[in-house]
Amino acid sequence: MLYYVESICKKYNRSIGIDYLINDHPFYLDVTILPQHIREKAARNLESYQGELLNEPRIRNTVQGIINLMRKEQHQDHEKLLQNFLNYTRMLDKTRNESFKDAIPELAKDLEFE
Repeated sequence: MLYYVESICKKYNRSIGIDYLINDHPFYLDVTILPQHIREKAARNLESYQGELLNEPRIRNTVQGIINLMRKEQHQDHEKLLQNFLNYTRMLDKTRNESFKDAIPELAKDLEFE
């Protein structure tokens, strides 16, 4: 889930007829480990797209659930888990010969990902 916080509303700018699934395990992929300012920004982005994107009640309800999740209290072990997430992401980048910074530059910048 973390990888799509910033891009979920940009990626699916139309109704796609499917529901979203929330990944919260392992814990370092739980969105609540992100700093609140990043999650609030994502929640506002989703809210701004809600009206134009979501014609199906099921998807509208799911996106509202994601917005609520973004505003949930930060995970109690967020600092340690965020470091685990960044280490995991570096390992994926190396293994897959990909770049998190290229794929999701705004989130990488907000996280000061090196």
